[in-house]
Amino acid sequence: MKSLRKTKIVGTIGPASENRLEELFDAGLNVCRVNYSHGSWDEQKEKTEAILKIREEKDLPIALLLDTKGPEIRTGMLYTGKIQKFN
Repeated sequence: MKSLRKTKIVGTIGPASENRLEELFDAGLNVCRVNYSHGSWDEQKEKTEAILKIREEKDLPIALLLDTKGPEIRTGMLYTGKIQKFN
């Protein structure tokens, strides 16, 4: 079993680092921070899926930190088809 160090390395995944995920993982990155305040949801979804895919392929315990905008009202469609407000 791999030994796990207690100190964690957190890296924000942005445009400059998207194509270097494997290199970052190999260098010891423990937590991928994705800033959902910038870019579209589709762009962030692609970025998140790429992180999850490489994490699975390399079998590494990489955490995913999704940083959303500050306090605001968020609404969305639920599977019931009704709109639900989240505080």
